[in-house]
Amino acid sequence: MRGQHQKVRAAALALALLAVLAPSLLPAASASVKDQATVRVAYPIQKGITDKDGEGRYTGYTYEFLEEVAQYTGWDYEFVEVPGEDVQEQLVTLMEMLDEGTVDLMGAMLYSDQMAERYSFSSYNYGMVETVLQVPDDMASEFAINSQVWQDLRVAAGNPEGQYARELRDYCSINRFHLSFVPCGTEEEQVAAVREGRADALLNTSMNAIANVKTIAAFASKPVYFASRKDWDNDMMSQLNQAIHDIAQSNPTFMTELMEKYFPSTGTRSFTLSEAEKAYIKDLGVLRVGVLEDWPPYQWRDEQGELRGIAVDLLRQVAEVTGLELSFVPVPESKHLFEVAASGDVELIAGIPYSYELARQFDFSLLRPFLSSGYSMVTADPDGTTEGKRVALSMDSPYRGITGGEELLYSAASLCVQAVADGEADCAIVDSYTAQYYRNQSGYNRLRVIPTPGEIRQITCGLVSPRESGLISILNRAILSLPDENIQSIVTQNIAISSPLTVRQLIEENPVAVVAGVVALAGLIIVMILTIQHQRTKANRRLALEMEKHRQIYALVNDVFFEYDYRSGQLTLTYPEGELRPLRVLLAYDAEDPTAAQKRTRRELIRQLRAQRDGVDEVALLCVDGTEHWIRLAMQTVRDGDRPVYSIGKLNLIDDERREKDSLLALAQRDSLTRAYNAATIRERVEAELSQGGALIIMDVDRFKNINDTLGHLEGDRVLVGITQTVAGSIREDDLVGRPGGDEFLIFLPGVGAREALDKRCAVIRERVRELRLLDGNCVTVSMGAALVRPGETYDELYARADKALYQAKEKGRDCFVVADEGPPVSE
Repeated sequence: MRGQHQKVRAAALALALLAVLAPSLLPAASASVKDQATVRVAYPIQKGITDKDGEGRYTGYTYEFLEEVAQYTGWDYEFVEVPGEDVQEQLVTLMEMLDEGTVDLMGAMLYSDQMAERYSFSSYNYGMVETVLQVPDDMASEFAINSQVWQDLRVAAGNPEGQYARELRDYCSINRFHLSFVPCGTEEEQVAAVREGRADALLNTSMNAIANVKTIAAFASKPVYFASRKDWDNDMMSQLNQAIHDIAQSNPTFMTELMEKYFPSTGTRSFTLSEAEKAYIKDLGVLRVGVLEDWPPYQWRDEQGELRGIAVDLLRQVAEVTGLELSFVPVPESKHLFEVAASGDVELIAGIPYSYELARQFDFSLLRPFLSSGYSMVTADPDGTTEGKRVALSMDSPYRGITGGEELLYSAASLCVQAVADGEADCAIVDSYTAQYYRNQSGYNRLRVIPTPGEIRQITCGLVSPRESGLISILNRAILSLPDENIQSIVTQNIAISSPLTVRQLIEENPVAVVAGVVALAGLIIVMILTIQHQRTKANRRLALEMEKHRQIYALVNDVFFEYDYRSGQLTLTYPEGELRPLRVLLAYDAEDPTAAQKRTRRELIRQLRAQRDGVDEVALLCVDGTEHWIRLAMQTVRDGDRPVYSIGKLNLIDDERREKDSLLALAQRDSLTRAYNAATIRERVEAELSQGGALIIMDVDRFKNINDTLGHLEGDRVLVGITQTVAGSIREDDLVGRPGGDEFLIFLPGVGAREALDKRCAVIRERVRELRLLDGNCVTVSMGAALVRPGETYDELYARADKALYQAKEKGRDCFVVADEGPPVSE
């Protein structure tokens, strides 16, 4: 029997080396799996795979994949953990439990014939693991692989004789590396070996998360599976296989998204520079940037003479993250832009088309594109076609020769739009951002913008020769590090600029046209109302048939489903048959005669859907009852190429869940005795207010230990609660009160910037606290140290000054307050 356990333990350790650190999954219930649909999952604690967050909640790649499986199977899980700091020990114990049948499933298992004799494996894998070489984030730019020459490679590894080391030897043989190992006992030692120069890279797997490292080489890809004991319920394994298959079919990128979420291939998206790069930027000096004066929204000079635009704002953000010093050089026309680049007057060209031909022609290097845009037709023509029309195109337009009309060529997109506005052309084809920018201007209100499918225009910047690969690398990495929301904000700010035209100006400039327009508009509105009513009736008939079809399908399940058509703007909600759930009332919509509240709620829900955030999201939605409700939105967008066509998904009301979550959060932020903010929360709140100024008061109860010792701890607790209530009643609603611990209190007063005001606040608090009485009849007294916030001061600096003032108050006999760096203590 003892020999059998030794064999089991040896096999388990071998599996642990083959299995990515072998995470666990899918558990069955405490009684019958088949009856209760509860799966017992082995759960070793491993970073990124089967993990827990700071609040003890389950997380990780395997955990989240199982939760997705549950959406298809309806399973519940019992996650089985075992004690032990060492993951290897946990794995051995859990594999023995899998043999014994006390757990049902393990995850992140690598298939082998030997293991297949012992366990049943899922038919489909649920992820891929690779062996990887990694380096710290800020050292990634210093590592380069050149398979054309032999190179020395020192690798920090935990087991130089293990499976991953053998795979690395094969990789090095192919890529001409002379390999040597630096043995390390822990991941921390591996990282330290690279930082200290004893190793060039560390050996790891793509499913083992190490903070602040980047992958610089990946090889030996292997699929990972779920494994169960041999006698596990066949029907349950069939459900698991079907769920993995359905997940892959419905969302082919799901596994990739999970890998990037828990094991990002390039580490964090934050931008870091090596010491050599910092020195290089410092020596580089000012980088001159050529900027066009008339190419909105990408770059232009405004009425105040300031250079602005999408490219300009983006380069300013790049300068912030890199430390580069930029000087913008205005250039009147694009042909002059390349002339100043060729003459050496600028080193960087802002906002140019991403074109290899253009780069070769004018001898500059392209940076990574920071913006992509389709094309749109700008026209006043109601039929919106180019056939037989005068079509304005820019010189580099991809639509040249295919419009079917008379093509008029201009040097810039702005001139194309202006030609349409002036009547020189019937329409223009320009990129969509340019079209939208001019559509927002008052002089172009009559023009229509019609998206043109097909071509995509990318915008980038050009680095003028002589090319320096170091600078190209720095700029490209900085551009890629910018969050998508930052770039979108830049685009929105520059496109949304408009020059308003008042009604009075319109009437004064076109009195006859305005009067005629009003009369014509009145007639047109009448015709449109009749036409719309007729079309609405026809559309409602078609919609009724469509909704009946979907209703029959969706009624088979017990969820609220939606379907949104991007082309028609039609939103359809389908409820379970015979169910009157709260969402039916909160999202009610009468298609024939909707109320104002129903219209508002429908617009808000459609806005959430058009944001196209596929996956599961929680949103606060202003509903028909006039109140915001929390809704869980699960959505998937169906696309035709890059163009969204439909969004489908389901909705759930989660008000109770959110209230419970908010309540738990509030409890976690408060001291359990006094209900004042605890130490972590008061610090966080004060730090958030520091930039706006204010004052901090640190307050201790005088001789509090003596109160506990002579009158009892219950009396001490009553004093602490009484002081908290007294202080809360003596300050403003926006002021903050915290109890970091013991008898110490923190009071932060936002906006208080004068010594006189702070003195008054301290005096009021001191006097009101003195009104509290102890059991022996004596009054409660406190000592206070206060400090006004200085510009740029950190929390620790502010606290230290107030704390020093507190000690001065105590040295003066207590029952007084002292303001830091100010005069004598105030006791009267």
